[in-house]
Amino acid sequence: MNELMFYDLKSTYRMNLCMSAQLATELGRQIVSGQLEPDRIIDGDTALAVKFNVCRTVAKEAVQILARKGLLEVRRKKGTRVRPFKDWLLLDDDVLAWLASAEPNYQLVKKLLEFRLSIEPKAAKLAAQNATSVDIEKIESICAQMMSTASSVQTKLKFEALFHNEILKASKNELLVGMDGLAFSSILICSQTTNHLTELNSNVFQTYKALTNAIVNRDHQSAEKLCEEVLMSKLNQIQTPMQDEELVFNA
Repeated sequence: MNELMFYDLKSTYRMNLCMSAQLATELGRQIVSGQLEPDRIIDGDTALAVKFNVCRTVAKEAVQILARKGLLEVRRKKGTRVRPFKDWLLLDDDVLAWLASAEPNYQLVKKLLEFRLSIEPKAAKLAAQNATSVDIEKIESICAQMMSTASSVQTKLKFEALFHNEILKASKNELLVGMDGLAFSSILICSQTTNHLTELNSNVFQTYKALTNAIVNRDHQSAEKLCEEVLMSKLNQIQTPMQDEELVFNA
């Protein structure tokens, strides 16, 4: 479900994928989920072709796709090896989508939130300074829909992701706007942990409302502080369960 929502948020349509892309998606999900663990040597092109009932060319192209994303390493006469997490191209949309649907990992959530904390509060500050009237209308509308009592948890989650995306856009910094995929994936992964533990509680919603008002009022210092509060509240929610979880990927 989260994988489909990610592509929907990115407005990236995945219908009618070619056979090699379909196979790459299946293998990519297995790698990201940990079914194919780091340093494992996977089946060669011929064995993959037989296993998935495709031609050898399709299998080879699928492996090449994953190699370009940093998930596989192909070595002549040594086989194809699953690469560790630290080698993955984490800004790649497909990798982010697969991560969003994998079993939630508290260590990964922590790393994602720490990364977002280094970026998004500054984006909120810039949004308060640079947002146009149209940007502000969108942010206010999305915030209202996120806070609506009539919205389901899944709908609230979607609007939460869109809210953060609109802040990135309103910053008017193209480099920050390009981080939307990472923000989407992070929010979807966090939803399986932080939102699963407490859902979107009223305190967080009130902070979102205050953040919206800060942007509307061009209060860039408050916008930065409130955005940091939102992300810190999520980080604090995962501290206890994270202590009991082993690191399942190589960081």
